Parts: sequence; C-alpha cells; structure tokens
Amino acid sequence: MSTVPPTSPPEQPEERPMTAVEATLWTIGFLVSAGIVYEGAKRYSPALAHDRGFGALSQLVVLGAIVALIRWVYFPKTPVKELLALAPGRWVFYPIAFLLGVAIQFPANGLYEAVLERWPAPPMTQEFAQSFVTLPLWRKVTAGVGLLVTTPLVEELFFRGALFGTLRRRHGNIAVVVMVSMLFALVHQLPQVMLPIGMVGAAIAFLRVASGSIWPGFVAHLGFNAVTFYVIATGLADSPEADEKMPVLWVIAGTVITAGLLALTDHLRPRDPSPTPPSEEPS
Repeated sequence: MSTVPPTSPPEQPEERPMTAVEATLWTIGFLVSAGIVYEGAKRYSPALAHDRGFGALSQLVVLGAIVALIRWVYFPKTPVKELLALAPGRWVFYPIAFLLGVAIQFPANGLYEAVLERWPAPPMTQEFAQSFVTLPLWRKVTAGVGLLVTTPLVEELFFRGALFGTLRRRHGNIAVVVMVSMLFALVHQLPQVMLPIGMVGAAIAFLRVASGSIWPGFVAHLGFNAVTFYVIATGLADSPEADEKMPVLWVIAGTVITAGLLALTDHLRPRDPSPTPPSEEPS
C-alpha cells in the first residue's frame, strides 16, 4: 500500500534589507509619482496649483502605493504595523515631541537665515502667505489640514516609517538617522533649506529611535509646521517685521531647549539590558 508523501508548506518569499542607493531611488520615485499625480490634476483644475491640501492629498495617495511596493519587494512577511512602527509607544514622548517641534524652529530658522546671507533665495513663506490671504475660507481650512496633518503624516510614514524600518534591517541606528535625514532634506529641493531641514529631520528620526514609534515624530512635525502656519495665518509672514532677523537670544534659547529635550528623550529611551556574565563553575 503506497503512502502519499507529506506536502511541504509553500515557500515564503525571502525578506531582504534595503541599501542606501535603493532608498534614494525609492525617494526619487515617490517625488516623481506625486508630481505626476499633482500636475495631472492641475490640468483639470488650475486652481489646485496653490492648494496645499490637495498637494498633500496627492502625496498620500502615492504613498499608499509606494509603501505597498516596498513591503512586497523587501518584507512581504512583516506586518505593516511593525514595518512602519505604528505602535503608539509611551505617552511621555508626545508632549516632549510637540515642545521639540516648536523649539527647534528657532535654531532651524537661525541657520536658514545664516545660509540666506551667503546664498539668497526667494522668500517662500511670504509667497505662500500672500496667496493664502486670497483663498476662500474652505480652501484655507484644507491648506491648514494639509500643512498640519496630511503633509507630516505622509512624510513620517515614508521617511521615518517605510524607509527607516527597511534600512534598519541592514544598518545601525546612527547610519539610518543620517541617511533618512539627508533624503528628507533633499526632497525639499531648495538648497538653502536643506541644512536646517536636515537638522529637523535628524531630531525627528532620533525620536523614532527612542520611542520605537513614528507617532511622536508626527507630533513633533505637527508642532514645527504649526509655528509656520501660525505665522502665515496671522499675517506675520507678510508684515514688515518678517524681513527682520530672528533675535540671537531667541536662537540661543531655542537651541538650548532643543538640546535639553533631546537629552531628556535619550534619558527616557529604553536600554537593552546588559548581558550578565556567566557564573563561574566551581573548581
């Protein structure tokens, strides 16, 4: 009597880490795809050209496809929640993150102004503020939601979520923080903002390492953008004071507070337990 040999379970696709070159190509692909969607929509409605809310929404649509592709290519067996670090983490990181996002505005703006002295650039905030004033109320609301919620969500899910989680399988924390921060700076395209934005990205990436979650970084990102939105919505960006440099004391105070919050974040970061030495065997 012949026996049927047991069937082996189907082979699971292999999981592989992402290289820095691949991360750069994925970032370029994300930018190009979002740009194509955005430009295509503008053909049907030219008014969307200055709608921050729609721009962020188009990025969100592209993000879903990119994240699905990254998971399929690299980690088909890893749950999305784990890959993107969607677990909430400890609540104590959230107030620290919001304060960090607000405080780091001051050293970032101080650095930006120092760069502008050497390499002048168009005043982007003032241009956006002038177009913002002419928008109807509902468009102002969508622009606010785009700047405060959708844009931080998209960028955190892509940079500190998909890219960070995938690169971390191959590289250490420091290397991943540097790589993700550089890519985060590059996507902002204007050379004058890359250094300050890279600094902000590094601080948010450190939050990701310390908390094990993207959500504190999202809160920090929201806090950072909230300061910008307040300046735009209240008309400060288009006022004569906008041309004045930020007071040096504000930059110093913001830098000190930022450093203190990062030190506190590091203090609260879970540490791996030190390995206990094996007990000596009796002679």
